[in-house]
Amino acid sequence: MLTVLGLFRKKTVGIFDLCSNPILAREFLKNGNSFFFTKSAHPFVQYASLFSPFPYMETSSGTVALAARSAALSLGFKDLEFLGLDFAYTAGKAYANGTYLSNQFEKRAYKTSPLETKFCDLMFRTEVKKTEKNGKITYSTSLLEGYKTFFKKEISLNSADYKWKKEEFAIFPYADFISHLKKSVHNDKKMLTTALLPYFAYLSKRLSKNISDFADLELVLSQILEYTVS
Repeated sequence: MLTVLGLFRKKTVGIFDLCSNPILAREFLKNGNSFFFTKSAHPFVQYASLFSPFPYMETSSGTVALAARSAALSLGFKDLEFLGLDFAYTAGKAYANGTYLSNQFEKRAYKTSPLETKFCDLMFRTEVKKTEKNGKITYSTSLLEGYKTFFKKEISLNSADYKWKKEEFAIFPYADFISHLKKSVHNDKKMLTTALLPYFAYLSKRLSKNISDFADLELVLSQILEYTVS
């Protein structure tokens, strides 16, 4: 499951990209559901896959619909149907009511930063096109339009790149990986920088400070460990 409406049943199996938001994976763990992680083209995931195999799932489109399609084809399904893909902020909402991301937004709202502010910060990151129809307002952006174009292009493909194999599913050596990750700051800076490049670039831009690459790298590593280690 890549996006969830409401409660999910005990028999529901979760499929998560290794770099996806951990909130839903924690809910699956707490609920006692089975789930597993997949790898994508993200450099940090590729770095982690050097320690243990992961089944591949296509996530480069940025849409959960095509990621779900990739997983379904890799599992051997052929006749797929997609419902409710609007590629827009319908009725001025970033997420449909009942999805876990919508719920997380609600939990993070407070008086000086209400729910409306958080949705607006997300929706109006880039130039927005407003459409009014039947008394309802829908917002779209070039990013969402790109998702739609990519989806229509890729949906015509009828076969997965490859089917998942049993040997791609293994228990990840988590403790050893975290230990190696910490040592890599000093021993293998180039590889670690490459692995953390997306977040490294984001954080450097957000800070806008003239600090050394090494200081940036240590900051990125500390934040990534806070994100993954409780």
